[in-house]
Amino acid sequence: MIPKSVRNVTVSALLSLVVGLFAPHWGNAQTFSVFYSFTNRQSAPFGVIRDGAGNLYGTTEDGGLSGTGTIYRLSPAGKDTVLYQFGPSPDASAPSTLMRSSDGNFYGTSLGGGAFGYGTVFKFGAAGEQVLYSFTGGSDGAYPSLSGVAEDAEGNLYGSTTNGAGTVFKLNSSGDLTTLHTFTGGSDGNLPFAGVIVDAAGNVYGTTEFGGTLNRGTVFKINPAGTETVLINFNGTDGTRPYGQLIRDTEGNFYSTTWTGGTYNCGNVFKLNKYGEESVIYNFGNVPDGCNPTYGVVRDSQGNFYGTTEWGGTGLGVIFKVKADGTESVLYNFSGCTGASEATGQLIVDPTGNLYGTALLGGAYCDDGVIFKLTP
Repeated sequence: MIPKSVRNVTVSALLSLVVGLFAPHWGNAQTFSVFYSFTNRQSAPFGVIRDGAGNLYGTTEDGGLSGTGTIYRLSPAGKDTVLYQFGPSPDASAPSTLMRSSDGNFYGTSLGGGAFGYGTVFKFGAAGEQVLYSFTGGSDGAYPSLSGVAEDAEGNLYGSTTNGAGTVFKLNSSGDLTTLHTFTGGSDGNLPFAGVIVDAAGNVYGTTEFGGTLNRGTVFKINPAGTETVLINFNGTDGTRPYGQLIRDTEGNFYSTTWTGGTYNCGNVFKLNKYGEESVIYNFGNVPDGCNPTYGVVRDSQGNFYGTTEWGGTGLGVIFKVKADGTESVLYNFSGCTGASEATGQLIVDPTGNLYGTALLGGAYCDDGVIFKLTP
């Protein structure tokens, strides 16, 4: 079993205590609730996805018959159904964020397990669970990103691995894996922690935590031929260590977060437009607005961004909203076992604007994890 600490983002020895020279706008009253409390039979959730009927699906790193994780469904009424319990090797172990394909099946990666113990890409559906690929720890990489996989129109899966400087891979429907790029740890980037997204032309985009010309992280593009281009070399002023997964709007603009750097060294929300021009939408300042946004942002139909920070606010991080004009609102201050803290994975937003997410702490059993809901 892989400990929860593997999933925790490495924290700087000393966090910046700079208080922002601005006052973020505090939103109207929001309703926060622990939607579901996990028990030790399935614990350490990492992200959720939602279907059209309002059911939530996700994975837990721990629990199940072998202690290697589960796949679950949570109904709109909060009823939990364990759909699959991962077994011992060569099955997957410590699964991450799910992706649901147009074929109705779920796909994901696991940090461990497989034939060689270096992680897997797996499929789950009506026919059960199947390991599609076991990483060998060689040129194909090892320890795939917790953000899971992205899919193109032909059903090919794309993702990243995090051993060494990392790789980006493509897995076709026959189970054949192609390593599209192996990072050197230098100017091309280092450690694609947040996974990748893919466009209609087969171009793959992602971030690296380190590397680039100043070793402060990058945003990269890899074309179908495997040629990598660095789109952003972060320089500190515009952010450092981009942990968050990219999202892309219908106009081709990209958005995400950096964990540190920016005006107050607490990270930011940034934009890369379709012309390759980068801008900072918001710089975090620790108190009261949060510090160290970890898993990027989601965007609603009005163009507002939502995400979580690992620290700041009243101390344990926040759920935040940032408008397109850079106005920030703290929607919730994480409170540990009395509510939730140590958020994992990206938030999701439903058609009525409710936010859902997962956290390692909180709820009835404190350290087994929760799904939380926030109505702005």
